[in-house]
Formats: sequence, structure tokens, C-alpha cells
Amino acid sequence: MHRRTFIRNSALLSTGILISSSLIYCSGKKISLDDCIGKNKNILDGFPVEGDSYFSYYTLPQSKFSHSNFSGEQAFVFCKNNKIVGYTIKMNGTDDVENYMSKLSQKYGVQKKVFENDFGEEFSWETDSRKFSLTYAKNYPNVPKNTYFSEAVLKNGLMVF
Repeated sequence: MHRRTFIRNSALLSTGILISSSLIYCSGKKISLDDCIGKNKNILDGFPVEGDSYFSYYTLPQSKFSHSNFSGEQAFVFCKNNKIVGYTIKMNGTDDVENYMSKLSQKYGVQKKVFENDFGEEFSWETDSRKFSLTYAKNYPNVPKNTYFSEAVLKNGLMVF
């Protein structure tokens, strides 16, 4: 009788330890966007997701991601066939656009203007395997003043905004 109680209590105790440690791990998980491209999307488990196994995107709050050059209020991580193919960081304001453009030009070479209109501008840089873009809103009534930085696999067949 005591043996059965001991086994049941031991099983409950070990289950409780496993569950609590996994909850602590998930709550403290921070994704490094610098080196996430090409990895399996399983590292994003636990974050809000839209889509299916062919194409999906995850939304990460500010406290759950890091990047060496950019910090923002939100990140969107894009996946294709269960692999991470790109991400976009949403940053409040447009005050640092010139600084961002300077950093990106030093790191990746000459910028290319993709578009300019009344609402904003987009610039891009490319390497052999990656595409980088910086998009920002101009000072226009009722348009949020945000800046977006994106990095994606160059020929992934998807448009990463």
C-alpha cells in the first residue's frame, strides 16, 4: 500500500518539475534574429502564429527577440516549408532612419531606392544570399511614423515586407 502511494507521489512530483521547468524555459525564451534564418521554425513554438506548414509567420513582442543593430516594438518571423526565411522588425518613429541607412550601407554596400511616394520610402541592399530592406513612413497626416527593417533569403519566392 505504501509502495503504491510512493510511486504515485513520485510520478506527480517529477511531472510537476518537468512542467514547471518547461514553463520557465518558454517564458524566458528570447530569439536572436541575427542568426535565425535557415533554422527550423520549432524555435518559435509558443509564439502566436498565422498560416500552415507551407507558409506561416510568427509575431514576437519586444521582450522576446534581439538583434545586434535594431531594437523595435515587434518582430514578424516568416517561415516557408518549416524553415525560417526572413523577418521584419517594426520600430516606432523615423528619427533614426539616416543612422540606420548609414550602418546598412557600411555593412552591405550601396543602397538601392525601391520606391518613394507621398507616404514613405524603401531602400534595399543585397548580398549573394540575402536581401535587406529599410522602409519608413514620411510625415503625412494620419499615417503612423514607423520604420521597418527586413532581412530575407534572397531567392525564397516570397515577399517579406
